Amino acid sequence: MEGDVFRQARQIAAGLAYVGLAHLGEVIVIPFASEREAGLGPLRGRGSFRGVLDFLKPMRTGGATRLDPILRWAAGGRRGVWIVLSDLLENGNWTASIRRARGHTLVLLHCKAEAPDIQGAVLLRDRETGEVLRRTITTGDREKYRQEWEASSVRIKEASRRNGGIYLRARSGAPFDETVLEVLEEIA
Repeated sequence: MEGDVFRQARQIAAGLAYVGLAHLGEVIVIPFASEREAGLGPLRGRGSFRGVLDFLKPMRTGGATRLDPILRWAAGGRRGVWIVLSDLLENGNWTASIRRARGHTLVLLHCKAEAPDIQGAVLLRDRETGEVLRRTITTGDREKYRQEWEASSVRIKEASRRNGGIYLRARSGAPFDETVLEVLEEIA
């Protein structure tokens, strides 16, 4: 995730953390890419919210996405609601990772920017791996990409639902409070 999508993901995380803290829940914020990174919490009470904001503000993206380490770690803890905000662009077996959440409430919030309307000769750089590809993009390529993305989203959604989870998309450019409300409605 990068740019506007990552900013939106941080806003959603802050909104959900505030709701959790305001309702006397416990909140833990854990960034991850290929491994779990140092997190914040557990926190309780609205007075802890400034700490959440201070923690989220300098956060940056980087590294390949791997759900397994974070879900493996969380599975060893107390039961609760796990909200994962990610682009879900993982090369591994994320379906097996999702199974680890059985017995918990897992919300996969799929954060994605809209594909740019590009055509012709381009250089594409993978923000997670740094790999650069030289490609010529056609209208057919853009349509194939859109179809693959949709198919991948459906597979993730089905795997999540089969394992008792909730799958939602964070619509690019949508106000973050709408997404927060959508998540809360699904959890309720």
